[in-house]
Amino acid sequence: MAYVKNDLWITVKADSLANYPDAVNQIYKGEIDGMLIQQVFTKEEMLKAKHQLENNSNRKIVGYGKSFGIVLLDKEQDQTKYFQDVKAYRTELNKIFATGYEARIEALLRKVSGARKVELASENNQTYAPAQIRFMEPNKGGLIIHKGSQFLQHQAFAHLREIARLQEHLSYFLIIDKPESGGELIIYDLPPEEAKKDFDTLSKHSAFEKCDKKYISPDIGDMVVFHGGIIWHKVADAKGSKNRISIGGFVALSKDNQKIFYWS
Repeated sequence: MAYVKNDLWITVKADSLANYPDAVNQIYKGEIDGMLIQQVFTKEEMLKAKHQLENNSNRKIVGYGKSFGIVLLDKEQDQTKYFQDVKAYRTELNKIFATGYEARIEALLRKVSGARKVELASENNQTYAPAQIRFMEPNKGGLIIHKGSQFLQHQAFAHLREIARLQEHLSYFLIIDKPESGGELIIYDLPPEEAKKDFDTLSKHSAFEKCDKKYISPDIGDMVVFHGGIIWHKVADAKGSKNRISIGGFVALSKDNQKIFYWS
C-alpha cells in the first residue's frame, strides 16, 4: 500500500507523494497534522553520513546530548560570523551527505509544494543554514515539551517574520541513526483552544499528562514534516547504548503564498 492515513497523520513512501501535491499548504490549513515520509534517504546513505560524522568533533554540548550545525538564533550574537559559519557548515554538509543534502530536501519539498518555488531562506543574498544535526544521548531525558512559535520573538527572526507565515511554520527532521529503543516524536493532541495556552498554564493543570498522544517512530532515512509551530511536542528519551541522530529544521510558506522556505 502506498500510504496510510491515521487521523490527521499521513504515512507515505517518498516515491508515492503524488497523492499529496499540496501537502505543505494542507498542513498549514489543518487538514493534515503531519507526514511520515519513508525512504527519503536510503539506510546505506545514512550509514555513510553517520561514518562521516564520527570524524567530526565540532559539537556543542546541550541538554539532550550534543548538536552540530548553525541555527538562526546564532545570528543575534554576531551576524557577520553567523553567515561565515553558515557557508563553512554547508560545505561540511556536502561532505557528510555525498549525494547532496539540500538537493534531496528541496526535491522532496517540491513534490508537496503545490507548484511553489522551494528555496533555502536567505537575507541580503546570504543564505541561512539548512539544518542542524542532533545527537540525542541515552538517558538524558530527550527533548523537552515545546512548540516552535515559542521562539519567534527573537530579533534573529525579524527578516523571516517579514517574508514568511512564520507563526504557523512547520518542523521537519530525518533520522540518521536510531537508538535501541525510545526516541519517538510525541505529539500532544490538545484541543485547538487549549493548545494556544502557555506551557506553564498547561503544566499546572496537567494537560500534557491528561490528553491523548501520538507516538511517531520514523526509521533510518525517513523524514517527518509536521505542524511544529503550533502543536506541542517532545522527543522521548533514547534508551540503550546508541544515540538517536537526526537532522532537521523548519519550513514555512511565504506571505505571498508563492514560495516555500526552509532553514534551521
